[in-house]
Parts: sequence; C-alpha cells; structure tokens
Amino acid sequence: MSWKVSLQNRQLALGERLDKLQDTLQDKKTKFKKQLRNKYKKLFGGIRPVPFLREKYNIEKLYVESEIKFLEDSQGGGNHDRQKWTRLSSYKKIFTDSRVKSKRYIVDGEPGIGKSTLALRITHDWCLETSPMDDFEIVILLRLRQCKKSPSFYSAIKQQLLPKDSKLSENDIENILNGSTTLVILDGYDEFPGKGSGETNIEDIITGEMLPDCDVILMTRTSCLPEDVSCETMRIRMWGFENAARHTYIRNVVARGDAEKAGKINQLLNENPVIGGLCTIPLFFVMISYLIYENESCRNLRSSTELLRLVVACFHGHDEIKKTDENKRNDRKLAKDHHKLDKVAFEGLSGDIQQTSWKRDKIRGRIGDDFYDDCVRVGILIEDDVFDFDTIEYKT
Repeated sequence: MSWKVSLQNRQLALGERLDKLQDTLQDKKTKFKKQLRNKYKKLFGGIRPVPFLREKYNIEKLYVESEIKFLEDSQGGGNHDRQKWTRLSSYKKIFTDSRVKSKRYIVDGEPGIGKSTLALRITHDWCLETSPMDDFEIVILLRLRQCKKSPSFYSAIKQQLLPKDSKLSENDIENILNGSTTLVILDGYDEFPGKGSGETNIEDIITGEMLPDCDVILMTRTSCLPEDVSCETMRIRMWGFENAARHTYIRNVVARGDAEKAGKINQLLNENPVIGGLCTIPLFFVMISYLIYENESCRNLRSSTELLRLVVACFHGHDEIKKTDENKRNDRKLAKDHHKLDKVAFEGLSGDIQQTSWKRDKIRGRIGDDFYDDCVRVGILIEDDVFDFDTIEYKT
C-alpha cells in the first residue's frame, strides 16, 4: 500500500506544480496584454494626418473605409489579365467572410493608400474588444522598418512594443504566443531592411514555417511582394478612396462637421481633373483637402510635382509664421539647402533597394545640422528611436 500512497502523492505534487506554472503563465499573459494595449493607445491616439499641422486625431475619428478587394484565384497564380478581384464591404470581412478566411494574408496597395492606417484600425478594434477582433486573445503589430538587425521575432516585440523596464523575457513572449489565439500584423514589408537576407525569421512567419497556428497579415506595396509565401496565403488589395469615402472624411475631419465648408472643398476638388485623379490616393487626398481648405489658389494645380512643391512650401510656411525677422532670414538661407535633401531622397528611392530612413548622424552630415533641425521641426523628417542589436542600445 505504501508505494501506491507514494505514487499518489507524487502525482498530486506534480499536478500542483503544473497548476502553479499555468497560473504564472496566465499572469504573464495578462501583464503582456496590458503592456501591448498601453503601447497601441499611444500609436493610434495621436495621429497627425498632415505633418505640417500640429493637431492630432484618434484613429477612430480619422479612419474612413476605403475600397478593399480580395483575389479569388490567388492560390492559382496565372495570367494577371484573368485575375478576378472581388470587393469586400468592410475590412472586418477579412476575418468573417468564408471566401477569404485563411491563416496568412497579404494586404497590398500603392504608397499612401492607407495600409498602415488599416493596421492601426484593426489593432484599435482589438484594444476595444470589438467584434470580430475579440476572437483574438493577442494582436501583435510590428512596423518592419524598425526591425533592422533584430535577430528574432520575439526580440523585436520586446524592443518595439513593451516598456523598457518590462520584466517579460523573450521566452515569456514565445510561451504566451504559443498558448494564445494570436493575430500578427507585419506592417511595411517594402521598408523591411532585412527582407531576403535570411538573417531574421520574418520570412519564416510569412511562409508559415514559424507560428503556423497564428493568423498573419503582411502589409506591403504592390510592387514589393514577397517571393516565397505560404500556399494558403490570401491576397487582399486596397484600391483607395471612392467619392463617398472622400466626402465622409472631408465632412468629419477637415471641415469638422461643417456641411457648408465640406461642400466648398468638394466643389474645389471636382473642378480640377488633375486633383481628382490624385485624390484616389488617401495620402494625397488628405494633403490636398487641407491645402484647399486653407488656400483656394491650389485649385489650379496641374501636376503632382506642383502639389509636392506646394506641400513643402506649406511645411515651411506654417513654421515661418511663428518666427522673428532674423529667423525668417535664416530660413530663406536654409531653403537653398533643399537640393541636398533632394539628392539624398532621390538616391534612396532610385537604388536597387529603396531606402526611406537613415541614421541621424549620417543624414546630418549630408544636409547640414541647421537644415536637418529645420526639417525635423516642421515635419519633413521624422525621428524614430530604433533598437540596434549590434550596440545593444537605441539609436535615432
């Protein structure tokens, strides 16, 4: 009898240890979710739709549905002319429509079409536990341009999304995700420094060799699709704003609910066919709407080049209003240095691998300290702190 009692005692002790471990993991998961939500609230709680404006908006007010379609024969490949894109009534249908349901998605679109905004909206819905995002215990939103030299997916999460003093380890994060229903959003594959290098495991996630039980959405430009993807990957494409969506945005955000002002802006947009074509791209549409609201002279824009020149002038113009005469004279001198930034930008966009971000010290050396500070102040350049795994420190 004694050996039976001893065996029962061991089983009870083992069960108690397992229960304790389970409780510990659940505590860590609760803490992990709280830290994620705190980070996300900062991301979607202070969005500036146009960098030269200081006012910030919440994603819930700023987001307007754009046209979204899925590729019905995405698993078959074949001739592009025969591809059939079918419209979804809402981004939420990505998670509920049986025709689209999958474990791996690619959401692509042209630059400025709203991919990152959609990623924020999905994350926002999860924070509020709104259907269908309440089906996921955890949502991970990683901006891939900040994942340079990150040796692992879990280290990227810890450095990007958790507080610097978080006690959760990379092993904790791995264990939590393996035991949870998880959605992973990888935003900006086209800006991912490590794509194709084999030095990170982001590609393993895309192909399904890693985190096969997690849902994964990859956001990227249409011209920069990954070559190797999981066979179950579903293609989703963002097509931009339709008239109804544009009118909603102008009324709610630009004109702040003023129907008369909204009507005036819409009239100015419709008078110029060049502007009308540019307005299908949400990024251009938002800039043009604000510019027209402030300055009706831009109704005569004849090309995208003229638009961008006007945008740059507005960046500096908004800042110049607040300056003394001496500072204004310095700004006129600094304006001559724009060709240096133009050259840096052209080199970044025209190379075999596009570069849209630079180390602060390097670009300061290219364009000069004073002009760099001016560009950061008015919003032409934006600084980000990114963790460098070579030096084990944050760099700008």
